[in-house]
Amino acid sequence: GMEALEAKDSRWECLKLPLDITVDGDVGGCPWLVSIRATSQVVVGSVDKDIYYGPNATVSVCPTVSVTPYDVSWDENYINKTKTLSLQSTGGVIEKTLSTYLMKDGKLCDGSQMNEEGAYCRWVAQMITFSSSGCDNANVTVAPNRHPITDKQLHDIVVRVDTSSRQPIDSTCRFQYTLNEL
Repeated sequence: GMEALEAKDSRWECLKLPLDITVDGDVGGCPWLVSIRATSQVVVGSVDKDIYYGPNATVSVCPTVSVTPYDVSWDENYINKTKTLSLQSTGGVIEKTLSTYLMKDGKLCDGSQMNEEGAYCRWVAQMITFSSSGCDNANVTVAPNRHPITDKQLHDIVVRVDTSSRQPIDSTCRFQYTLNEL
């Protein structure tokens, strides 16, 4: 975190800054949460810029939401934890977009629904940590694009395959979703 930047460069100094959040009006009951992420930067002249992205902080006065009934799937109709993609070589780059979905008790948990059930879907979606360890073949790359919590999808995973070698390509790509409780 910041300690590494402070050791590297004397322009950085770690400070604590309290932040009060006031909501005007009814928050609609639970669940609700506030997520905060601080971004700091130092600019010297017109070219030297260091940026520090602080960790996400999430706060709520609502009770903990258990993540036990929740899961992530490649299919919006049932829980599917593996996806096999077969593509026909074009001699160029092939791009395919695959979506992931939040499930609750084996059914789609739809954050676009503006009711209590949708509110819990948005809560859990906001608390998810996603990571990708990439693919084991350099000809295959993935780029995850996170959806807003008000969508049905969690991520669109854009898969790009370079088929210019015209050789068969076999690759495994790995993703990890962590469902966090507050």
